[in-house]
Amino acid sequence: MGTAALCTASALPALSGKELDASHKLVHHVFFWLKRPDSEGDLKMLLEGIRGLARIPSVKGLHVGVPASTEKR
Repeated sequence: MGTAALCTASALPALSGKELDASHKLVHHVFFWLKRPDSEGDLKMLLEGIRGLARIPSVKGLHVGVPASTEKR
């Protein structure tokens, strides 16, 4: 649980003057690794900050989460 993932989707501006449909999107993935992965406080602050990005007008969608725990390999 030492990382948090962010995915935002934002519509691209029309380059040719034509309307873009929902299939024309820019999707950007950002992954963060915490310096203190066991700190619940650090994770909480990071997730709150990431969720604040939803207030940006060009951000049309925001998906935030942490990786599922897996068995040690």
